[in-house]
Parts: sequence; structure tokens; C-alpha cells
Amino acid sequence: MRSDEDIKRAILGALDADPEVSMAEIGVVVHDGAVTLTGIVETYPERLAAERAASGVAGVIAIAQDIKVALSGERVTDDSEVARRIARVLEWDPAIVHESVHATVRNGDVVLTGDAQWEFQRETIENHVARIGGVRSVTNDIRVPLRPADG
Repeated sequence: MRSDEDIKRAILGALDADPEVSMAEIGVVVHDGAVTLTGIVETYPERLAAERAASGVAGVIAIAQDIKVALSGERVTDDSEVARRIARVLEWDPAIVHESVHATVRNGDVVLTGDAQWEFQRETIENHVARIGGVRSVTNDIRVPLRPADG
């Protein structure tokens, strides 16, 4: 079993090696394999990249994602513009039944609701929305129906 200090060093190395992550404002705390990521980043995709880098480290059991997204300058976008961007992005992807998905935007925080036919569609929608400028966080509450197992 890896020590917490070894896990922390490995996470810091993974963050440093990830071109999507600027480590200047990211802190890492490890206790019994549970990792807490803290700090401030400029974009939501950077926050996701930091979590992805940490989750790939051996010995990590759980991650508390406490990194905040602090949009600045031209990255700040009013909620109505973010909502319009979400509508356009979802409309352009033919793999998504966009009429059954709804997004609510408040202070850059997006909540996705509605229904998708398949899990890949649910994930694709979240990935599209996460990359839109002005988004601080995404909560994906899109439902996917359970399907009976083949057998």
C-alpha cells in the first residue's frame, strides 16, 4: 500500500505533466488514500483535468473536488449567453436528441436535466457543455432508462 506522501507526490507529478492544468493555485491533501483537491483555476475544463489526473494515480481511493473556477476578464459571460451557447452546441450534434434535454444556468453553474436514450449521449452532452466559455460547473441530472440485461 502506498503512503499518503507517495500518493501526494504522484498526484503533483501528474498535475505538473498535464498540459491542461496550471498548478500555481492547486493544493493537494491526502489522508488514507482520500484526496482533497483545493484551489482556484480559470476554466471548468482545467478543473476536470485536475480531477482526471489525480484519479489516475495508484492508491487514490476517493477524491473531494474543492477546486473553484474563478472566471476572469473575457471569460466571464452572462448566463443568458451561456444558455444560448448550450442550446446551439446541443442542436448541432446529431447524436443527441436535444429536445429532451434542458439546461438551467445560474452564475455560470449549469444543471442538466431531461432524458437521454443512452449513457454515451448523457456523457457527450456533459462534455459539450463543460467546454463552453463562461461555465463554472456542470451538474448532470440527465436520466437514462435502465435496460434489461441480455441473457
